[in-house]
Amino acid sequence: MTLKNFAKAHNKKVKDVISLLKKHIDEVNADDEHAKYFDDEWQFDDFATNFFEKLLAEDKKFSFPEPEFLKKPVENDFSEVDELRKQISDLKNSLQLAKDTADAKDEEFKKLQGRILSYEDGASSINGDLIRKYQNKSERLQKELAQTQ
Repeated sequence: MTLKNFAKAHNKKVKDVISLLKKHIDEVNADDEHAKYFDDEWQFDDFATNFFEKLLAEDKKFSFPEPEFLKKPVENDFSEVDELRKQISDLKNSLQLAKDTADAKDEEFKKLQGRILSYEDGASSINGDLIRKYQNKSERLQKELAQTQ
């Protein structure tokens, strides 16, 4: 029996059977080769098939039964879905409002930053004018002092 056929016969995923094979390959092939990789596929003889069936049976002993609520058919009650959609919509609106507020604050910040820079430029200009004025005054006073001496 091939691995794929074994998985199909036992309603298992191929990857799960491969995992099982990897875990127990040394046990199943302890005496001889009962699981072989041939033509790009795993082949099981009767011994390997029985071995893996026993493992699956033991696994079922320790598995939990499917909960009752999963066995019931799903009703077409979309009230919870509708409520979640409304919450999503409200959150989107709140997020957009927060983004718009942040954008407005950013614009206001840029305007204030521009005003501060213009005040700084004006202050530098005034300071430059005052420095020149007092330098001129100082030079004039030094000339007058030099003339009076």
